[in-house]
Amino acid sequence: MITNNLSFQITWDCDAKCAHCFQEHVNYNLSIEKTIELIKFMSSRYKLTHINFTGGEPFLRYDFLKEVMQYNNRLKLKSRVITNCKWCESEELIYERIEELTANGLDLVTVSYDYFHSRYIPLENIIRFIKVCNKIGLDVVLYSSLSTATEQKTRALIEKLKSKTNFEVLYRWVIPPGKSKLKTMNTKKIEDLPNCCSIQNIYTIWPNGEVLTCCSVGTSKKLSVGNLNHDSFEDLLNRRCNNDIYKIIEHEGPKGIYDRLPNELKNLFSGKRYVNNCHFCSEIVNHPETFKYLKVMKINDIDIADKILL
Repeated sequence: MITNNLSFQITWDCDAKCAHCFQEHVNYNLSIEKTIELIKFMSSRYKLTHINFTGGEPFLRYDFLKEVMQYNNRLKLKSRVITNCKWCESEELIYERIEELTANGLDLVTVSYDYFHSRYIPLENIIRFIKVCNKIGLDVVLYSSLSTATEQKTRALIEKLKSKTNFEVLYRWVIPPGKSKLKTMNTKKIEDLPNCCSIQNIYTIWPNGEVLTCCSVGTSKKLSVGNLNHDSFEDLLNRRCNNDIYKIIEHEGPKGIYDRLPNELKNLFSGKRYVNNCHFCSEIVNHPETFKYLKVMKINDIDIADKILL
């Protein structure tokens, strides 16, 4: 499902070094000017719903958040942001920033917190932040990553938070690629994964300017439609709309890519188990043997009408 929003990873810098994270914390920062230019262009082409800001830790670039949200608000666009709350040592600072951002269209904040984050972020920071949001009336979603080794510890932390604050919680199992080589559970066979991508943005923009449609940090640059710093917005949009790989993933999920691979490459993935579609997609897209097939793969190679109608 494609959602009418844009997602900007405004920095890869982060003040926590969580064990499950496979984000490269390299020093790239997205340009404010290019971000605003793209929002202006895309809002003239689409009825956008939200502008999302992720990282890294977005609040390390608070001035960026403030300026771009002010622009969004002038276009009557809502904004959303994620944070680890390491900056939330002062209630006064939280009030100052959150009131400023909500006045400019911030309507939801996602807090990344679990046992991994607790090694770097005091629980008191999370409580302090959510309490302020509760008083202001800003919706909060807690996003928690689980592994076999940390599930019970994370759920215990969440229960402490629930006794003091109000929020929605979303759990996900960590994805093994990169540094996140942690033992996980609740894995699935390929045939048990859904025949679609659960969510795609119109664009997801990395701090270095690469433009993709997937929100996952496990996404390969191989799926980039270009770079914000070098390509025209028209070219980026045309490549996005005419990209067969994106069409396959949107309608069939990564299983659509798998179905189009030759049998000898299918054998690299069959019989294995995956945490979710994002994990499976990352494994297929990033495997060195699949690259030449991704470049020539076409959606009409297999009749997908029946799958779409199911």
